[in-house]
Amino acid sequence: MLHQHAPLQTLMAALSFVLLGPQDWAPYAANGVLMGLTLIAVFRYLRREGTSLILAILLVLCLVDIPFFQHSVTEFRPDLFAGIVVGFSILLVVSEPAFLMSRKRQLYLGLLFGLPLLAKPSAFLAAGFFIATAILFSYAGFLWERKLSVKQQLVPILRSFGSFALGAVAVFGPYLIAEGAAIFSYMYLALFTMADINAYRGTQAQQFSFYVTGPAGGLALGFWFWLGTGTMLLRLGVTYAVAPERLPTLYASYASLLVMLVVLALTAAKSYFLGSMFYATFSLLMVRDLAFLAETKKFAVGRFQVPAAFAVLAVLIGIQKAFLPHMPLATSWTDSNYHAMVSDSTHYAWQIVWNKAHPAGAAPVPVNILINNAEPVRTAAIMLDATRRKFTVTVHDGVNARTTEDFMALVDKADLVIVTASMDYPYPGTKHGNELQALMAKDKRFRKSGMLMEDFVQFYEPVVASSPTSP
Repeated sequence: MLHQHAPLQTLMAALSFVLLGPQDWAPYAANGVLMGLTLIAVFRYLRREGTSLILAILLVLCLVDIPFFQHSVTEFRPDLFAGIVVGFSILLVVSEPAFLMSRKRQLYLGLLFGLPLLAKPSAFLAAGFFIATAILFSYAGFLWERKLSVKQQLVPILRSFGSFALGAVAVFGPYLIAEGAAIFSYMYLALFTMADINAYRGTQAQQFSFYVTGPAGGLALGFWFWLGTGTMLLRLGVTYAVAPERLPTLYASYASLLVMLVVLALTAAKSYFLGSMFYATFSLLMVRDLAFLAETKKFAVGRFQVPAAFAVLAVLIGIQKAFLPHMPLATSWTDSNYHAMVSDSTHYAWQIVWNKAHPAGAAPVPVNILINNAEPVRTAAIMLDATRRKFTVTVHDGVNARTTEDFMALVDKADLVIVTASMDYPYPGTKHGNELQALMAKDKRFRKSGMLMEDFVQFYEPVVASSPTSP
């Protein structure tokens, strides 16, 4: 579990296998538990803010319909729940003046702030920055709204900073001390060494739309982005009309969201998962604003008072479900043959790995795999199954090998080399696929032991082969 990428997810996976057995679905069931806790937390927040019981339940169900929150169950990655905790932390700090809280509550809030840092250590600087920015905007908004001076509240403000820091350090500090070198090494690799590989290549407009309506935002939020944006604009208008004194704190919450979006847009590296903090914060602020609007205006249906905003929401959701249905993330960009291709190639590779690991009459031996592409052979699945069967598989990274020479320098370490033909991916090893296949075909140290999909995927083993057995 001491790994710079996902310590909490690793722990959760281990516990799920212990409690539910070695089932592929066990970690996803644990994701479902985390999602349930998230919905309970949002429900309690809404009730604390004065939202009626039925309305709070309906709003929580709206969260379930947002694709990002569904992906938080179907995708076992640290980014998503780290993003949700960041979003919920921001929701809390913009909802009341945290510098006036008791020290105990401030400490609890600090513990919450530390959780996303531990959930995704390699992104702890970004998560910490976004939470800190929201705190500063929130404090400015509440000081303005309540006509308090910074000088007057300086001691409570500084004390709150200390409590937050103490709580966050209690959660994340020990791990940072233990794994700090690995965390910063990974961050340097991602942000600098591989910056050109990870960079999103698009126009300025595409850079800024990436997380809202572009490749990532379209998957994560879909129709909810437009509904949320409209909701926030309407909330501003209604607040200006009925309670203009509340505008400063409203500005603070939207400014926090906008800063997050701008930072993500200006960061060269982009992916669906890096936007998790934005999707979660946007969604939670939208739900907060829907609650405000729904409680502000109601109309009578018989003996019942129906929130006007929810009548509009019901129509919009009906339109979305009828004409703009969304698919789970894992299937959103695949054709009908994709899953069969992944399954066939992974099973084929698994059989070779099993044979390598079990020479006739001998104890299992470790197997090393070298790849130039993460698709279509799912080496992570092979490693997981090998662990279940109590032998070791190590995957060497040729995906990021910048030249064919760099890749070929790794082949001596491999018991199995899997080379996929060139694809239009940003990773250099993947781009060099055709050249690598030609080089491997000429290398006398290896023999071609198989191919799939008309030579699209080729498998090479050292000339001295193991005697096959059956798994």
